[in-house]
Amino acid sequence: MRNKIEGVNSLEKSWLSIILLYIFFIFTNSLSALETKSPIKYLIVICQENRSFDSYFGTYPFAPGFKPLPGTSFVNGIPAGSYNSDKKGNPIYAYRFTKNQTITADPEHGYETMIEAYNKGKMDKFYLVSARKNPEKGMAAMGHYDAETIPEYWNYAQNYSLADNWFQPVFGSSTPGALYLVAAQSGTKKDPIVGGQRPAYGPYGADKRTNLADPLTYPNIGDLLTEKKISWKWYQGGFRDGAHATHKYVAHHNPFQYFENYRTGKYKANLCDYDQFKKDLDTGKLPHVVFIKAEEGENEHPGSAPAETAFSVKTIEALKKSKYWKDCLVILTFDESGGFWDHVPPPQIAKENLAPDGLQGCGPRIPALLISPYAKRNYVSHVQYDNTSILKFIEWNYGIRNLNARDKNAANLLDMLKFQTVKK
Repeated sequence: MRNKIEGVNSLEKSWLSIILLYIFFIFTNSLSALETKSPIKYLIVICQENRSFDSYFGTYPFAPGFKPLPGTSFVNGIPAGSYNSDKKGNPIYAYRFTKNQTITADPEHGYETMIEAYNKGKMDKFYLVSARKNPEKGMAAMGHYDAETIPEYWNYAQNYSLADNWFQPVFGSSTPGALYLVAAQSGTKKDPIVGGQRPAYGPYGADKRTNLADPLTYPNIGDLLTEKKISWKWYQGGFRDGAHATHKYVAHHNPFQYFENYRTGKYKANLCDYDQFKKDLDTGKLPHVVFIKAEEGENEHPGSAPAETAFSVKTIEALKKSKYWKDCLVILTFDESGGFWDHVPPPQIAKENLAPDGLQGCGPRIPALLISPYAKRNYVSHVQYDNTSILKFIEWNYGIRNLNARDKNAANLLDMLKFQTVKK
């Protein structure tokens, strides 16, 4: 009889263990579950530096030695015979950089100079604006690369989605581009940040601690994600722990340093060195929304080689090998066009849809690739986008409110993606 009772108790214990294990499984999974409109749970934005669409993809998919896949779409590329004039009216034709020209001069790309180069949509003063200080800068502005120099990016375009109508959201240099990426505005109407201003708070790394901007107090996407309890991080090369940044860390590329919430420590857990990205990836601690910025020498900034595409490639390939890949979307884009010529006149934002800073935009086209199991394969999107479209996707996918009129009215990225089911 005793053996019988013990057998029953043992059976009860086994069932109890199974029930408890099931409850634990359901409980832990409910804690980690994230409600999204699409199957994408992890968004990774890699934002490189200063390249126009024509300078990287203006001849796609035609390049010496490059064999496009069957059905590859054409982009709105460089028209034959395109040129800008020098000060004497002589044509300076668009041309292909050779392998020996991977490192070029840095064209002029300030807010005012870019508006001048745009020339009310004529797109004909890029050479002139940059050549004033140095003819080499003017010549660099008219050059473009192709698959011979940036083969990995062209191969990503073949296998994922490329946008040929994606613009920088505002004219000008890196700082306004970085701020629009996370906040859809650069400063305020009274005190807009058009470039040159350094963040109010250090570390400064490669930057000089001069011309400091006033601290910003309006909300950014990090604030809204925190408010919604959605994990996020900004990983940047050279940041270290924020107190010991290296000489290759570029402070004006980190938009969150411009905000008062940075000084108060509200972003302490969100801002990290790029080295932490791989650790988080390997240990299963990757946040749901990620922004990645390379250090100086790896960010493709003019004056350095496009071979620096290696930074983006190693990041993307690490993600593709990770457990996150099946739920992941990578957006590879640029903060601004860098003064490189592009032939497409950027659409100008209607007054009622301008950001609160009142700055003029859009600026020239920039490259943008969507890389994901959910990206349309070998697809070229002609939908009008700019970097505030990234904010639009975040807000839509994760159920977050808009920041202002710019991101509210931006096009979502759905044309470049494919889902079997999408939640209403």
